[in-house]
Amino acid sequence: MRLIYATSITYPSGLANRMQIIAMSKALADKMKTNFFLGGAKIDLSAEAGLSEHNLQIINFGNLKSYSLAVQYLKFAKKNRIDRIYCREPRLLFFMALFNKFYFRFKVKFAYEIHRLIEDNRTDMFAEKVLSFFVDKYIFVTSHLRDMYSEKYGLIRNKTFVAPDGVDPGIFDIDVSKAEARKKLNLPQDKKIIGYCGRFKTMGEDKGFLDVLEALPLLEENVIFVAMGGKPRHVVEYQQLADSKGLKSRAFFRDHQTQSIVALYQKAFDILLMPFPATTHYTYFMSPMKMFEYMAAKRPIVVSDLPSVREVLNENTAVLVEAGNPVAFAEAVKRVLKDKKLADRLAANAYRDSGQYTWTRRAENILRFL
Repeated sequence: MRLIYATSITYPSGLANRMQIIAMSKALADKMKTNFFLGGAKIDLSAEAGLSEHNLQIINFGNLKSYSLAVQYLKFAKKNRIDRIYCREPRLLFFMALFNKFYFRFKVKFAYEIHRLIEDNRTDMFAEKVLSFFVDKYIFVTSHLRDMYSEKYGLIRNKTFVAPDGVDPGIFDIDVSKAEARKKLNLPQDKKIIGYCGRFKTMGEDKGFLDVLEALPLLEENVIFVAMGGKPRHVVEYQQLADSKGLKSRAFFRDHQTQSIVALYQKAFDILLMPFPATTHYTYFMSPMKMFEYMAAKRPIVVSDLPSVREVLNENTAVLVEAGNPVAFAEAVKRVLKDKKLADRLAANAYRDSGQYTWTRRAENILRFL
């Protein structure tokens, strides 16, 4: 099998979908060697630590419209004897499937990785419907998403596969103590730190920070909240909000950092938070990379109790809390901080399970499915 991962991305980027594509491509290249290609608009890994040795074969097509980019991908695929095109962008995949059917007409199969059920864009919804006649294999990040999508578009079960996102343990499973990490990051040694790593908003939606700011006054004064990974404007927005609530000395927001710095932050925290709200996206569709990175960090996790979360975490690996309930979040944090045996047990169990969710394991499972 010769496969190209067809995207329209530019990279470097702090966007999670870009980072997910690069991580998966690295794992696929490790398995497929010269039979794997990654395509994009402009992808430059020259400054990306830890990726150069993977020898990704990258094809940059430039910033083209989906229909023009589709033509370039099909020309490349035909010339280089590609028999699988893998994609997670409905419009790009739509044009590739259509143009190959009616013009290029060479033997190639399409695999479609799906991260959400599109219901807010008629053009993409039309593309999804048409694709149901052309796509050979579907990869979903959650079981709930597979069930909802399959029901809507009438998919045959054996054409579908569930593959949650993953983690690179070489980046996030680091041998650094809490004290060492705090020293490097200039974080206080004498505080209990509950923390969050990742974007502050997804599709304009708050990721539960408002609930954390409501929960914080319910905790002891020596407990502080640190969130890192937001866009600069969101860092300012949330810091001003926290300050207005009288939490200037207890809530701190920092912008996006490299993955190696993210790993240090996770090691510096006492508890890792995922306070996601109970919206449709978070409840059924998300497979956040931070969840697997948290698991690899060997720190206790407090997370919203949502169906998408329960596909990976349970009462043995995290404290699951009613979404949108600041009081419940505060009580969960108190419980974990008070009970060291519980904290250590949850962290150890989650760390053990993280081995099932490496990018390497994900790539192996998907390749077997294809």
